[in-house]
Amino acid sequence: MEEDAFAYPIAREILEKHPDATVVPIRHYKDIFNRPGQDPEAQRLSRGLILAVEHAPFVYPGARVCQDFGNDAFYYTSTVKNCIYNCDYCYMQGMYQTAYPVIFVNFDDYLAELDAMTKEREIYVCISYDTDLIAMDGLTGYLDRWIGALKTRPNITVEIRTKGAPTHLTTLANVIYAYTISPEEITNAYEKGTPTLAMRLASAKAAMDAGAKVRLCFDPMIYVRDWRDCYGRMVETVFETIDGE
Repeated sequence: MEEDAFAYPIAREILEKHPDATVVPIRHYKDIFNRPGQDPEAQRLSRGLILAVEHAPFVYPGARVCQDFGNDAFYYTSTVKNCIYNCDYCYMQGMYQTAYPVIFVNFDDYLAELDAMTKEREIYVCISYDTDLIAMDGLTGYLDRWIGALKTRPNITVEIRTKGAPTHLTTLANVIYAYTISPEEITNAYEKGTPTLAMRLASAKAAMDAGAKVRLCFDPMIYVRDWRDCYGRMVETVFETIDGE
């Protein structure tokens, strides 16, 4: 834990969930998160968790190569960096040389910056780019915090990208659940530890049936043996399960 993080209620809530944890005070999260010579595979056998205080800016313009879905004011923000999943192809494994996730406990600072940005305009914000926020929710409780904040902030629309199969869903008009959809052959070989295609589709269907906004993301597409049959079966399964209209 960063020494400054001890003062924040979210940090105390996380500590209460792990009463037997060994707490090591640190000056700055990058002293651990970015240090050279780490072995992420060994770290996954006994993964540490870093609690830190992020500093401005908290919200960043979306990259041109990312899908903005027609939104001119397209941004992303990261209340958590790194993921508890271990997908072979994930860009985070090249960007972060550690298996440790870092949770930023000053959530209200993120909201303050977003409020300043949305006084006179609407914005579209992806909040699950540098982690799988749904997979991390048992640790952070951030889904409830985001959804609670968005109830009174109609000018902010968020996308929550996930390989998870959430059951705790909102039907707010300004929340979009974006499911990564992959064939079983891909999830088994390259997305180890993630929910199956069937589990993701069941979650997406339940969300749609409840009236939530859902996006299906067929990416990445991975070139494998018999890829056409592999992805063809997946597409059939998807639209046998979910109403494509």
